[in-house]
Amino acid sequence: MGQAHSSVPSALHLQHGLGGGAAAPFPSQYHVKASSSGSVLTPAYQKRLSRDKKKIGGFATLRRRLGRRRRHHKTQDHAKVIREYICDWPARDVRALNEEYRALGLMRELAQSAAAARPLASSCQQDLCELYQSRYCADVDLVYQGCVFSVHRSILSARCPYFRKLLKDQPRPGAPVPVRIRTAGVDPELLNALLQYLYCGELNCSGLLSAGAGRRRQLDVLAQLEAEFGAPAPLERDMKYLLETADLADALLVFRPAGGGAHDAHPHSFELPCHKAILSARSPFFKAFIDRRMKLSEAGGERARGKAPIRIELDETVLPRRYAYVLLRIMYMDTVDLSLILHSSSEPSVCRPISLVDEAVELYQIGRFVELDVLTQASEDLILEALCVESLPRILRWSAEPHGSQWVHRQALQFLCEEFSAVVCTPSLHELSLSQLAAVVSSDFVQASELEILQGIIRWSEHQLVRRMEEREPNLLSHTAHSVTKKGVKRRELSDAELREVMAPLLPHLRLDHLLPVDHDTVTAAIRRGLISIPPSHMIGEDTSSRARSWFRGKRKRGEYVRPRYFLPYVEEVKVRSAMLESHLGNEYGTGVFHYQHSVAATIPDALYMVDGEAHASAADADSSAGEDDIPVAPRADILSAMLQRQRELQASGLYQRASTCLLLTPARVRRQVGLQVVREYGLPDCMVRVLQEASRRSEGQLTVTQAGSRWRSTNDLPRHCLLTFPEPEPAQFRTLDLEALNLREPGHLSTMPDVALATGTLPRQRSLRQMRERELELDLGDGTRHYQSH
Repeated sequence: MGQAHSSVPSALHLQHGLGGGAAAPFPSQYHVKASSSGSVLTPAYQKRLSRDKKKIGGFATLRRRLGRRRRHHKTQDHAKVIREYICDWPARDVRALNEEYRALGLMRELAQSAAAARPLASSCQQDLCELYQSRYCADVDLVYQGCVFSVHRSILSARCPYFRKLLKDQPRPGAPVPVRIRTAGVDPELLNALLQYLYCGELNCSGLLSAGAGRRRQLDVLAQLEAEFGAPAPLERDMKYLLETADLADALLVFRPAGGGAHDAHPHSFELPCHKAILSARSPFFKAFIDRRMKLSEAGGERARGKAPIRIELDETVLPRRYAYVLLRIMYMDTVDLSLILHSSSEPSVCRPISLVDEAVELYQIGRFVELDVLTQASEDLILEALCVESLPRILRWSAEPHGSQWVHRQALQFLCEEFSAVVCTPSLHELSLSQLAAVVSSDFVQASELEILQGIIRWSEHQLVRRMEEREPNLLSHTAHSVTKKGVKRRELSDAELREVMAPLLPHLRLDHLLPVDHDTVTAAIRRGLISIPPSHMIGEDTSSRARSWFRGKRKRGEYVRPRYFLPYVEEVKVRSAMLESHLGNEYGTGVFHYQHSVAATIPDALYMVDGEAHASAADADSSAGEDDIPVAPRADILSAMLQRQRELQASGLYQRASTCLLLTPARVRRQVGLQVVREYGLPDCMVRVLQEASRRSEGQLTVTQAGSRWRSTNDLPRHCLLTFPEPEPAQFRTLDLEALNLREPGHLSTMPDVALATGTLPRQRSLRQMRERELELDLGDGTRHYQSH
């Protein structure tokens, strides 16, 4: 129920009378004009609004941007390479590779969802609803049928003409205002719902309306109230009215230059009128500031006068005045308008900012400082909009800093993986750090062939070696024509031994057996120069079948399989080849189903043992991003319960169901990605996945191996099967075995497996096999005594 258009004051261009130093809430070219048809914007503001206004819900995600972006790699060339490589493969091998890509595609979707997850910022509507329920900063009490409603004069005056006139007739502050409604049948519960609607913009009368004829009468009462109180208006329009007119403002944002006194008037200070109720509802920082000032004012007797607005003084070195209008606009309307940035001390500049990334980073820091999540996330989206190959190094460096954004860092790394083929050919490659490049080349989803990754590693390493040569040359030559910087360095002048040393941290992530074409000049030159110490397996010996073995899992010797990367040109070509073979062979194409079931069974150890609980206590979670000493603290019980509920919702989705039933994906891998998405949606660190998984196991009645062993030893209620332990095991990863997820329901599979899901401990790698056989093994038979068996 907003104000009628005819009740809007006509003199909207006047400054609000809150002291001589108070500036207009917005510059004149940003004010609205009064007209008979309603409030309209000036042409200058309309032009800037259509060009620069960024709504919170309208920002494109990284996935959509990457979907619209053209690929820089030559798709046809890569398709031809993989087509010629698999043309002589048997149908079973092509189908196996296609299944590998299908599993990787499911993991890619889960990883993208986890990377894009972040907490949901509260909107202006939600904050105002909470403000009404908390009654914080309420400056007027409405009395109706013996019930008192604490409300805010500025919000009700802007939202409803009835209350505007009612509160205008009661100018004395602090006095209760009686409410008289001509419409019959309005009880205090209905009036409370109407007041909540004025704050939230939504009318919730589900518990007030009855059924049958009574419901029709109550709807008639609401229709009469609409005629008496005025026609409803959108909440956004009324909040815009408050922002641009500063009607009934009771606070001043004062931006003081550096060096000024805390309470002394400064000739160059900048003041903006605003409303303390809205500031306190949107920002915990302003709420704490206003609460402290209100207590000081109450102690000094200023509250009785009720005339002086609260001065919120801000240091310009912390919060510059150039972002004052942007800050107020997002607090009132949930929108970011970069054209409101002041490029001088008095009025906005007509030009756009020189660097959008720098402006967005400043707004992000301001949002973090005032604890305004909606501004923080809007700034992150602005940075993401400016993300390109040229700005990528700058964004990666900032987001990796302690005061940077982890969400932006994840999106930038994902962008680097998607556009690595283009980054390799630009100077942006040389600005990447070792950790950033290692994170990309170790990813399963980098959009580049293995040959392009090798070329990128060599180019980056050569640039790093040149920088080393520049750093260690004498100072006498640094500014002469003989310096490395002036004359440059030719490739043949680089030391292969030093270059191999630079490349050493990155080479383990290179999948040599997947280098295509196998006889490319880059590969042969790297082997000839000694940059690659171990050549690909297909270059060793005469066995050509090893080429296909390294791309998929099957019945073969371990150690040959290397997980392929989800490179889209390869994926599409293998999918086409698989479809052609399926249409050509028909039912014969599906005879290799045992190929995958055996591959899953082959990854399960032949003998499963339960390890000692003390050994597991020192084990670290291999998938966790937190270190062994970084033990997360469990959140509150209500938050943990909500996280478990959210995890169950995600596990009920179609994507999770497809991934959990895929034979080539372990359940632990799938559950971890879902857990990462949940903890990131709640704004918690990634190490909280361990706490969430533990709570999930407890809620489902499942116990880990460590919990089971610990409980059995404390109660002497040991199981009937034996507990075989190796002394001093290395840290190992433990997980429960889910046969339903493995989809091994046919009889005959794993017939010798124990009844209880067991885990294995990793033997010390320093000892030889002969030494391990000579050690004594401790056998616990459940009788309370210890038995030893020698090998």
